[in-house]
Amino acid sequence: MNRSILVTGATGNVGREVVRLFYDEGYYIKAAVRNLQNIDNALTPQVEYVVIDVRDIVAVVVKALTEYGHENQAHALTGDKALDYYQVADLFAQVLGTSVVYTNPSILQFFIRMYQRGLSLPFIAV
Repeated sequence: MNRSILVTGATGNVGREVVRLFYDEGYYIKAAVRNLQNIDNALTPQVEYVVIDVRDIVAVVVKALTEYGHENQAHALTGDKALDYYQVADLFAQVLGTSVVYTNPSILQFFIRMYQRGLSLPFIAV
């Protein structure tokens, strides 16, 4: 089973080191950042970077730490408005100043791509 972790503040001084150490330990890493321009892909090219609004994280952390029933749970973080993948691709394109296209892969294409990245089939199926 592949171990995975979400690292917040992944482009900061401490966060970069946290990402590197988890990467060295074989974790699949999603690195949450506020600004895609701060990413150093040369540091850890297999890391998946995601843009996240830290206010979402704070709200989830408070609930997860103060309410029962959050053990071993995953929470979707969105923000004030939910965006579809096409809108996110458009935002990435604006920020990066280049073309970014969401291809809307089929289930089979998604499974193949994730499997090639080293994820286990049970993990992908979730």
